[in-house]
Amino acid sequence: LFCFPFQCFSLLAYNVKPSHELRKIRNPFTNRKIKVKPPSESNCKWYHYVHEVGGFMAHDMELVPIFSKDRNKLPQDQWSPLNDLTLEKVACADADILASLPEKNELLFVYKPPNLLTLPGKFDTDCLSERVNCHYNVQTPPRIIKKSKKKTDKIWVPRPCHRLDKDTSGIVCIAKTRNAYKSMTALFENRNIEKCYVALVNGIMDNNSGTLDVPIGSIQHESHKTWSTELYAENKRDAITEWEVSRRHSNHNYTRIILRPKTGRGHQLRLHMAHMGHSILGDELHGKCNAPRLCLHAELMSLLVQHEGAAYKVTCWCLP
Repeated sequence: LFCFPFQCFSLLAYNVKPSHELRKIRNPFTNRKIKVKPPSESNCKWYHYVHEVGGFMAHDMELVPIFSKDRNKLPQDQWSPLNDLTLEKVACADADILASLPEKNELLFVYKPPNLLTLPGKFDTDCLSERVNCHYNVQTPPRIIKKSKKKTDKIWVPRPCHRLDKDTSGIVCIAKTRNAYKSMTALFENRNIEKCYVALVNGIMDNNSGTLDVPIGSIQHESHKTWSTELYAENKRDAITEWEVSRRHSNHNYTRIILRPKTGRGHQLRLHMAHMGHSILGDELHGKCNAPRLCLHAELMSLLVQHEGAAYKVTCWCLP
């Protein structure tokens, strides 16, 4: 399933390694490098191990057994800017709609590794936002999204437009300006951004595709709050997820699936798959800790932007 962190798409140019260097991982059986190619090019050893044989994921340039339970042996991945994108010009006759779109050059797509917060937490300041801003020598405020009446007077600090769970890897979009952040917030609220995830789930799924419409609420504990689909959960909100089987690995008893969330509730994908009886591999909260990490990866993001007075559909993806 997974191969991290293979840089694919971004809106800016950076001093990063060439893509041909990043698309190689070590074969633990031969100690040689394997080239990582898109799924369309299935005539390679990486595709053979990950997609056909199964039981392996590529992490930090190593092939790692999926069912290894020792998380301490899993190397820490690093964030990285995604250095390519596809742009498709679209017709937009409404000047107001065009003006409301984020400017292409004011956005940045990056790869978030697993086991890293998107934004600083209450007791943990190490996060994707901090690491990205350190790259630009900018200090991230401890509570970056905290509302303030005088926020317009403050110097803008680049910040993520959305979050991924700490254990989830994949694409995160960062706004470099206040206007870009406002535009992205509106796009997310109006559900005008397409997101696609790849996951490995326990068991062999019978159907090929479907849609889950299961509300998600919260349960308050003494020291913390958890998300839940249980009937007694409070403050429930609609949660919709479309899913599609990519490949069934019967010999290892797991299924590779594509997930397209239509809403953005807390732990939505993890809860919905657990609700189906096919929890995501490595999900300690809602399933079994039977993998060295959570096997959930944000693979693709597609949205409309403005560039040189025209509207474009920008698509960013990061090979899983």
